[in-house]
Amino acid sequence: MRVFAALPDSVIEVMAGFWWDDDRIRALGLPVEKLPFAELAWGLEVSFWSDGRKPFSVRGRDLLEDPDRYPEHRRRVHWSDLRHPLTLYRKRERWIILDGYHRLVKASREGRAELPVVRLPDSAVSGVLVRHGFDGALNALYEVHGEFLAEARRVAQELERRR
Repeated sequence: MRVFAALPDSVIEVMAGFWWDDDRIRALGLPVEKLPFAELAWGLEVSFWSDGRKPFSVRGRDLLEDPDRYPEHRRRVHWSDLRHPLTLYRKRERWIILDGYHRLVKASREGRAELPVVRLPDSAVSGVLVRHGFDGALNALYEVHGEFLAEARRVAQELERRR
């Protein structure tokens, strides 16, 4: 519940609201295209990652500025492979990054002008959803009420206020 309450507006705006299986996305064989880095640079400003126990407190920009402060993310950036495309998904009027924030940081660090991306179409979402565990339960909510994350955050924030 506290995780939902802690979701910042900036994260909600670029969070798909469902949980996907990367292997299922790769199996779709979506066409890979090149996208200018500048079109994805906004992703460096989103505090998607945690710093220890504090969720949504680390941006890609923070990692670029002080990599030693975030050793786990530094390792993940180091081992990320820019040959694998970032996965994008259209949310309202914007293409958001589903998967690839560590690769985005690596591309920035290396000064890449463009990145490979695939675009997940709405028609493919039901086939890539995680169907088990907690994420599967959240996806069941997503299928009934697509914008459930914002509502879950609102309810969680109200419950936290009442504590």
